[in-house]
Order: sequence, then C-alpha cells, then structure tokens
Amino acid sequence: MAIVKANAYGHGAVETTKALIRQAVSRVAVVSVEEGITLRQAGINAPIVVLGPLFHEHITDLVAHQLIPVLSDSSILQALAQAVASFPTPYPIHLKVETGMGRLGLTQDELARMIGSHGFPTSLQLEGLMTHLADTDGPATDATQQQLVEFNEAIKIVTAGGFRVPLIHAANSGGAVRFPQAHFSLVRPGIMLYGYHTLPSSVAVPDLKPVLSLRTCIAQLRIIQPGRTVSYNRTFTATRPTRIAILPIGYADGLSRRLSNRGQVLIRGKRAPIAGLVCMDMVMVDVTHVAGAAVGDEAVLIGRQGQEQITADDIAEWTGTISYEVLCSIGPRIPRQYYSS
Repeated sequence: MAIVKANAYGHGAVETTKALIRQAVSRVAVVSVEEGITLRQAGINAPIVVLGPLFHEHITDLVAHQLIPVLSDSSILQALAQAVASFPTPYPIHLKVETGMGRLGLTQDELARMIGSHGFPTSLQLEGLMTHLADTDGPATDATQQQLVEFNEAIKIVTAGGFRVPLIHAANSGGAVRFPQAHFSLVRPGIMLYGYHTLPSSVAVPDLKPVLSLRTCIAQLRIIQPGRTVSYNRTFTATRPTRIAILPIGYADGLSRRLSNRGQVLIRGKRAPIAGLVCMDMVMVDVTHVAGAAVGDEAVLIGRQGQEQITADDIAEWTGTISYEVLCSIGPRIPRQYYSS
C-alpha cells in the first residue's frame, strides 16, 4: 500500500498514484478524506485508505467516494455503521491499535470491547488491522520489538473474536527494510518510494534513487561592490566585487528561510552559495566564480547538474530537519513536470 499523503510527499499525488498503479501497486493511502477525493476526481479507482482521523462531518463524503477509513474511535464506528446500514454489502474499514506511537489508536481493552459481545456492526467489514511503528529508524530495536509484541496480542484478540482479517499491516519504510517480522500481509512504504530514508548507517538499505528534481532559472544578474549588502536586514555584505544571481523561488514555494547564507544551488555544474536572507518569492546566490553564468541559466536546488548533486538530505542537514519535511514543503504554486523512461 503506497503512501501518497501530503501530495505524495510533495511530488504530486495524482500523477504519482497513476505511476504507481501502472507498476501494479494495488492500493494507496492518504491522510484525509479531502486527499482521497482529489484522487477519485482524477479518475483513480484503486482502493484508497484514509489513515488520518475521521470526523462525523466526513462520513457522507467518505462513503460517496468509496474511501476506506482507519478507525480508532467507537463512536465513529457506530456512526459509520448507521450511515451504510442500507448498503447491500458490508463497508470495509481498518482498525488502528495503539502500541507505542502515542497518537491515534485503540488500546487492547478498547479493541476487545469493540469486537466482543457482538458489538461489531454487521454493516461493516473488518478488512484491515494496523498499528504505527514509532522508531524503526532509531539506533536501537527494542521499542519496535515491543510494539510488535503488543500488536501480535491485538491480532490474537481479533482472531479470538472470530474475525479473519485479510490486511494486517504495521511496517512503514523503515519497518519494511529492517523488521521482516513486521511485514504481515501488507507493508506501507512512504519516503522510500521517493528515494530517501532515515535509517541508521548500520542498516543495509536498498539502492534508492531520488525521483524529484527542483529547478528554476536565473531571472537577473548584477554586480555589487565591496560593502554593499543583499536582501532583507543586510545579513550578507560583499567583501569583493560580487556577481549576484536572482532566482524566482522563495520560502512561499518551500525554500526554507533557514537556508539563508547557508544553502547552495547548482549553476553550470558548480555550487553557488545563497547570499542573504531567503525572501518570500526570491533568493539570491553568489555566482562570482561561475564563469559565463547568464540570465535563463538553469539553477538546481534539488537534483544533479554535471558532476554535482544536491539532495533533500543535504538541505535537511543545512536546515536541521529531515528529508520528509524538505520534500513536503515544496509548495503548490511550483509546477510539476513528469517524465517517463
């Protein structure tokens, strides 16, 4: 089950989902009803699981677009059961068990009460049982092992209640690589689909290749003299005649302001440092050392140019975050272009 939430981690949910389906991925997951509706309106008919919380106000739209919810609240379970009571076949749902993430999920006692004493509605089909692993990319494995022990106890509770659940799932990207015992009948790769991971160096990782490049071009060039400054608050001061390139991308597009005077871009195969504060719509870079740099030249913020490469991991290191946030931050006003090999 491919995770395409958050606009497919910034890559574009509709086109990414279509590409995954062409590769025989059988189902996808989003975080909200709204994200699921976007895929349905794009003509995607594959099963779509909604991982995030479901509110009473969502039920009508959820059912109308045949989205599969993950439930961890008994009141929502009953409300959904009532909404689909007249359907000719039971409506599929997944239940989420809390085993250590400290977020959404049923406790073992709540799960037992939900499925016991004929309390599970006949208008619903228990298609899936899941949990979320909190530390698959940490240096130690004991917390994940304990979560799997608790999840296996939840499976026993459901089995003892007479349910045969076809889709049992716990493993995210890190879990799929590092914990084979977490595979069950379904895995939920997310960040690895896009070519990144956060696993420790002690773990052997598949040969991943980032699928996204973030590019713009030089809009203007200017030479500033020693003592002149660049951008808001004058945080960059030229110490020599300096050639500055202006790029039409800024923090409103997802280029973190924390890259100010710290990040780099690629122009003509060379690294050009960001000069001054990143603006809302623009950023300036020092291209003094880039021979022949001209208006219209491509500038690569994520991707490869010549022998050089900048990845989302590099940007994450410069800004003190993770590749997930870098990718998810790429704004909707940046056009996405897709290439098939």
